[in-house]
Amino acid sequence: MKAPRLFHALALVLFTLSAFGQSPPEVRVYKTYEDFTEDRGEDYDSFKHCNHGMGSVTMVFLRDGEKKKVACKDIWGFRYKDALFRVEKTYSQPARLLVEGALCFYGNGWAHLTMLKDGVSEASYPVGAESYLSSGVRAPLIPGGPGGPAFVEEAARKLGTKYRPFFACVGKDGSNEKFFQCLKEFNESAALKNRLEKE
Repeated sequence: MKAPRLFHALALVLFTLSAFGQSPPEVRVYKTYEDFTEDRGEDYDSFKHCNHGMGSVTMVFLRDGEKKKVACKDIWGFRYKDALFRVEKTYSQPARLLVEGALCFYGNGWAHLTMLKDGVSEASYPVGAESYLSSGVRAPLIPGGPGGPAFVEEAARKLGTKYRPFFACVGKDGSNEKFFQCLKEFNESAALKNRLEKE
């Protein structure tokens, strides 16, 4: 008769720990890509704001009520409210991953941090490009997006021939609708090709 009592006692303890345990942190900072893949990082309670100076962005987080400054140049990226932000290394500024695939798409990190923090649908930004592309989550960020022919052509030159079908699809349209439709089709095609090669 003692075993059931022990079971119920353990169940009560586990329920109590679950009910009154600390909520997960809003921010986790990754110093390296390997830290990100293993979800191993430095935790903070929340995001406060960004600072910009000397060609680099510094994040200001809160932990136990104290401000903690983290320079973007010293990290690979971070999660904030389940959104992944990477650091664009040329100017050491964050960019938010919005589409993941063979070709990844990012929005300006400063603006997206403000939107997430304040619960708004748009925000201005004092530094960085409006959007970025990369050939995978680990690859360097390249300014590129639905921003007109010059924007598209520069990204096409930097990414290389593998991505010609995507840029041929986008053409010189420059519209958001066309850009994201082409991005969706390109990533679906790349994913299918990858699956077939593994079979």
